[in-house]
Amino acid sequence: MKIHITCTEEFANSKLEDVTKILNKVAGEIIFRKNNVLTHSFISLNNSKFTNPESYFSLSFDELFNICNFHRIISNQNSQDQISPEDYVVLITSIRNDRNWFSAVNDKNIFIHSKSFETNTDRDDIFGVAYNILVNIFQSLLGLNYETLINSPVVHKESIGCINDFCKNKKNVILKLRTGYICDDCIENAIKSNVSPQLLIHLHEILQDIRLNFMNISKIKQKLTPKNIRIDINGDIYIGETNLQLPYIQKTLYYLYLSHPEGIPTRSLCNIDSANEIYAIYKAFYPNAFNPNPIVNLCKPTNYSNSTYSRTKSALHSSIRKSLGNQISSFYEILDTRNIAEQPCCKIEVKNYELLIDKKFSDKLDEAKRIISKMPIKRI
Repeated sequence: MKIHITCTEEFANSKLEDVTKILNKVAGEIIFRKNNVLTHSFISLNNSKFTNPESYFSLSFDELFNICNFHRIISNQNSQDQISPEDYVVLITSIRNDRNWFSAVNDKNIFIHSKSFETNTDRDDIFGVAYNILVNIFQSLLGLNYETLINSPVVHKESIGCINDFCKNKKNVILKLRTGYICDDCIENAIKSNVSPQLLIHLHEILQDIRLNFMNISKIKQKLTPKNIRIDINGDIYIGETNLQLPYIQKTLYYLYLSHPEGIPTRSLCNIDSANEIYAIYKAFYPNAFNPNPIVNLCKPTNYSNSTYSRTKSALHSSIRKSLGNQISSFYEILDTRNIAEQPCCKIEVKNYELLIDKKFSDKLDEAKRIISKMPIKRI
């Protein structure tokens, strides 16, 4: 299941990126994709209110869902940004809606009113926005939309801390944010609606991860000072005093991103120059390696059956989490983002810690690069 998330321009692009990161933090059945910000000039092609937007105006539900559909149409004219009829489109906006709702879903379109969470929760609004995206996905999977929601017997009119609470009193939203809970009745209704158990488990795991940001643990995490990453003479990678004990191919991918803090466009991994750089890194960690196939397969586009990139990155994250725990590992993982040209990109956000490399290992890397320059990989 793919969820395409966009926003109107007054909701910062950085926040859009943060919301997507929060939702993608737990891997599983649902893939959340950050789309381009929709500028007012762009939306004005669909809705004249945006030609000269007033400082204070509201939109009807139909207008908001029309913007979602307009985004689908324009995106599908670009072969790189296809949105299938089965995919969801989420529009985040701080522009009011005429019913004063947090959010609503209709078919595969969802809108979220971002301002609701600034005044109704005591945490950063990006977590409230992320949570409410999950609420609407879940309600859609139950066959609900904004017209049937109010009178549906499966929606809780009295708040019990379940994802499916209606929350007529907006202050009750903090209850379900703190519980991250799907009640037994709602699970039964989801199963009756043929929602896959794998998808339900993934949804629950994301809810629990968001929940942690509404508990006291988030205050503790704010006090954490990440420890330095160190690579010793043997090529072992340490975080603080913890040896990650990574296989050679995972070390190679990790070092690649550590050595490019600006990030690497996903497509560039497929070119021959990148492959040779990665092969040199691999040789530094594994001097006895003579077969370039592990690197060739790592650099192949992810839609190739023998591409190992996604599996290697996922296994690397699992190794880091196993060594450090879920909360601390988030400082050190490879994140999906976009570069200045808005191209898909991955990077490690090195914040408040340093990468320390033993001089003799750096020499090994330089020697490996010299060798590969004389015997490069010929083609991918």
